[in-house]
Amino acid sequence: MSGRNIRKRTMAPAVVAATALGALALGGGFARAGAEEAAVSPIPADAKLIFSSARAGEESAIGFPAVELYAATLEGEVTRLTHSRGVHNHFTVSPDRTKIAANRYREDTDKDGRLFPIGDFKELWIIDVVNGTERKVAPEIDAGYGGIAWMPDSRHVVFGTPSDQGMDLVKLDTETGESEPLTRNLGKLLGSDDPRKFVSDVDVSPDGEWLAFLYNIPRTAENTGGVRPKTRVTVMRTDGSEARIVTDGGPLPPGKRGNWNNGDFDPDFSPDGKAVSFQRQTDVGMANPGLSTMDVMTVNIDGTGLTRISPEGNDAAHGISSWDVGGIVFTEWSDKRGNTAIVYDTQAKTFTRVPIEGQTSHVQWIPEAK
Repeated sequence: MSGRNIRKRTMAPAVVAATALGALALGGGFARAGAEEAAVSPIPADAKLIFSSARAGEESAIGFPAVELYAATLEGEVTRLTHSRGVHNHFTVSPDRTKIAANRYREDTDKDGRLFPIGDFKELWIIDVVNGTERKVAPEIDAGYGGIAWMPDSRHVVFGTPSDQGMDLVKLDTETGESEPLTRNLGKLLGSDDPRKFVSDVDVSPDGEWLAFLYNIPRTAENTGGVRPKTRVTVMRTDGSEARIVTDGGPLPPGKRGNWNNGDFDPDFSPDGKAVSFQRQTDVGMANPGLSTMDVMTVNIDGTGLTRISPEGNDAAHGISSWDVGGIVFTEWSDKRGNTAIVYDTQAKTFTRVPIEGQTSHVQWIPEAK
């Protein structure tokens, strides 16, 4: 569920450069991307990570700081991939490494002077990094309250979108724009007669058999007394035959710290599909004025083996983790240390900061070339 809260007002240059989960300001003097620049640059063969940033200091076409996509090696060599003057939120590289699925803000839908994952419409874009083109798909659908995930076929993507049940996960064909809901029966699978739900932050297992996602029931006076319920990680078979909640949302009571309600967010499958990494809100402090401290955790998809990855007493927000053969990579958001990419070696149990100069956000592994 994590995402940027991008504001349209003037702040210090250091804040303008940040692409954090908290506020990002629009200052004066932004350069506009030139028409001579390519729409899309290829992913270098040695690139391992993809991230987003407003590091170029450009203004988007909708008047907010442009948040573009970049590739990086583990040694910190950076290549800019998009030149769209768009404001990207979540994104993911296809298993065959040829495309990026990304949601971009279309506008400040509620006209409150900021862009925020909940309430402001996002369009799905397919970015072809081989042919250097990009195209919009199914523009009538709000393309993502949280993460986007590719199916193994590198053609279909899954994301959360508003529905008459509150939210649903949909599978969308990126070639035809046709979509189908996947979670209409989720309440019954979880033993509830209430079909209402909030689902987001989805990932698909490497074999395409399972979905992992954020879940809670909508906040209503009759079922929660007006207090936001905790979000929990849930898994469901993609054929709709089985579902279960695998985390309890952590020790914090139901409520809200900063921009987000307490609980667990953004699951990502392990390479073998038997576990997920995710982020959990903690009460250590605030990483910035709008963002609570968070730890990266792992858990098996049967609910066993809960493990904290972040160091004890972590005073930053660690999140939007990505788990691949190279370990678990995640973004650290911190007013003290800025926004950086960190790789956790799951075998050696060590942390390495990727030496990318400037601010990074939503860092993810790029699939290995086949």
